[in-house]
Amino acid sequence: MLTYFAVPILCRIVVNDLVLTLAVKQSIQTQATSRSLVWQYVFGFALVCLSFPWVIPGMPDPLSCLCIIAIGASGAFALFAMWKVMAVSVGVSSLCGPLPAVVSIVLGFVFLDESQHVRSYGLLVSGLILCVLAALRLGRKGKGGSYKKDVLLGLLPWVIWVGVIRGGVGFALRFYRDVPTASYVFLGYFGALLGAIMVYSFCGAQIRGKPLVPSQKKVLFAIAVLYVLNLWINKWLHAVAPLSLAQPVLLVTGTLVPLLLGTFYYGDKGLLGKQALIAMGLGIVGMLFVVLAVH
Repeated sequence: MLTYFAVPILCRIVVNDLVLTLAVKQSIQTQATSRSLVWQYVFGFALVCLSFPWVIPGMPDPLSCLCIIAIGASGAFALFAMWKVMAVSVGVSSLCGPLPAVVSIVLGFVFLDESQHVRSYGLLVSGLILCVLAALRLGRKGKGGSYKKDVLLGLLPWVIWVGVIRGGVGFALRFYRDVPTASYVFLGYFGALLGAIMVYSFCGAQIRGKPLVPSQKKVLFAIAVLYVLNLWINKWLHAVAPLSLAQPVLLVTGTLVPLLLGTFYYGDKGLLGKQALIAMGLGIVGMLFVVLAVH
């Protein structure tokens, strides 16, 4: 399993944690608006429609279609919330990691009987605890290890919103692993476009933002390409790896890479102190425990 798992996780790290984080942060200060959200999903859905000939043969039952569309719509809300967090700090955005992992794993154990993949609960629980502790520590600002309370309190509702929804989305990717990728991505993006339109409709003028110029639309098109590619990779990943294996590893990589980008690329000073280095080590050990615990 580890061999099959390694390839999609490496692709996910490169596309989602590195390239997509850089692309979004480059434009997020001026484009974290509901208008940008709609354009991003318009471009994304247009790209997904290119695969339409492969969509119809793999369509699931009507109820599953509605569920995937609803999941896509909620994902649009979560993406907008994530943009709001990243507009403040890439480092703080790493706080969005622990909750989705826990939510996904719990749902997988309850509804998918994923306990059958666990060979050692002691290693799994220990690894998950280490991963969560590492993610929480790596999301802190300042060498002293304390959150900037005013920043954290303002972002806390967004972080919780992102965490719960992304946990549900991760579970859905595993739950609907037998749905062909082309059909899942098409339905998910259709729902996401509807969700983005809803966000835009209910937002005030300030959150909607100003009309976009052509250069901004070009950036959003590039970001849309990355998001579509990222969804295909995530569908592939969750088809080959149980949630109890995938989510803890994604938790650490999804926390560590934004932290390193925030520290070395954007000069977010104080994110990477001695304690943060220790937390990185704990996260790596936690991932090893999880890999050893799951078969």
